[in-house]
Amino acid sequence: MPKAWDIIGIKKKSTPSAPKKKKKQNCLFLLLIILAFLASVIFFDKVGANFLFESSTPAPSPSKNTSQNNPTLEIINGSGRFEETDKVSQIITSAGFQVSKTETSVNLTDKTIVYYESDYQNTASRLAAVLSSYHATIQAFSSPSSYNLAVIIGSQ
Repeated sequence: MPKAWDIIGIKKKSTPSAPKKKKKQNCLFLLLIILAFLASVIFFDKVGANFLFESSTPAPSPSKNTSQNNPTLEIINGSGRFEETDKVSQIITSAGFQVSKTETSVNLTDKTIVYYESDYQNTASRLAAVLSSYHATIQAFSSPSSYNLAVIIGSQ
């Protein structure tokens, strides 16, 4: 049965608010995505790659030790094995070295390498001998480091 407004010719207004509401939601979503992107760019700019490591000991002051008797030493676990850093730290400490910092890397490696500054090659050789069960090799740092020595623990 026809309704009265159909006969009289009154047109019922349709509410265009639903499409406008959808557009507003889409604009807010796009704005949120842009803000999240900008926040991540600022975060990575401020933090750098340090978020890739989990530090298990507090970081020392950035000043390096220039004494050959007590070099600064960092251990990084790249083996993927849980608590491997603690095992290597105990071996190194029992051999008379002092560990400055330990970390776990999200990047895995096969080989154990002792990196050293140019003045610490003999110390790196002694450290590699202590880690002979890990088949450690030595290699000079390719760029400046905060530490005199660094041991990267590999999976083999």
